[in-house]
Amino acid sequence: MEDLGLYNACFNACWNNAHRKVFGMHAWESVREIQFLCERLDFRHICLLKKFLFLYRLSHRLDNGVLKQCFISYSQSVEFVSMCYDFDVMIDICTQQDILHKIFEHFSCAVKVISF
Repeated sequence: MEDLGLYNACFNACWNNAHRKVFGMHAWESVREIQFLCERLDFRHICLLKKFLFLYRLSHRLDNGVLKQCFISYSQSVEFVSMCYDFDVMIDICTQQDILHKIFEHFSCAVKVISF
């Protein structure tokens, strides 16, 4: 799992550097505000969104018994429960649009945008 965290950090840095290059920013400047104002997510939230959408699609297409059991087992894990709690997502009730909105809402809370 540590390797996966390292890859995510590396990809996040690359994603941020791409924004810095496009907007002519320095390496020490945060790009979160730019990402937010452009209605883009940081790499961490993109991964979480993809994970939620995968789980959503999996939970709504449980005609395969093996996949159904895998989803049921994972949905009872601490990781899944914590992730759903942190983002206020209920996979069985939310729509895909609700999930997208909640991920953006979470990202917007992490961004401090100064109004002019």
